[in-house]
Amino acid sequence: MARHCLDNKEWAGYYAGFCLGAETPWTAIYLGMGIERGDGVVSVTTAPCPHGSGLRRVEAVFTFARPRTISMEGEDFSFEAGEAFQLFYSYRYTPARLVEIGRQHGLEVSQSWINLAGDEGLFQLSRIVGGPANP
Repeated sequence: MARHCLDNKEWAGYYAGFCLGAETPWTAIYLGMGIERGDGVVSVTTAPCPHGSGLRRVEAVFTFARPRTISMEGEDFSFEAGEAFQLFYSYRYTPARLVEIGRQHGLEVSQSWINLAGDEGLFQLSRIVGGPANP
């Protein structure tokens, strides 16, 4: 997302609304694993990158409100009330920040696609010709 100026509360609200809507993919995933409505809550927050890049990332965590055993690919996993697992995390870059970070790692933007609103984009990165192989 090109917009990176939202504060924690705004990001959390935006993503909570996206992830927790009544008919979202999250609901289907939970129900398919054996998690039922009321088994827990999803919290969506932002946090600093643990690798010291200065970036922030959106994080979604599911915390169980009661004991539950879920099944994935034929294997059972048991959780107690209060236990949590990370659903996902996602970094958001402005195009300028992506170029800056890419250069630090010997990469450049070779192609990009940005929507008309300018708030979503895809970027293809390639090694800089003549750049370091392993910066």
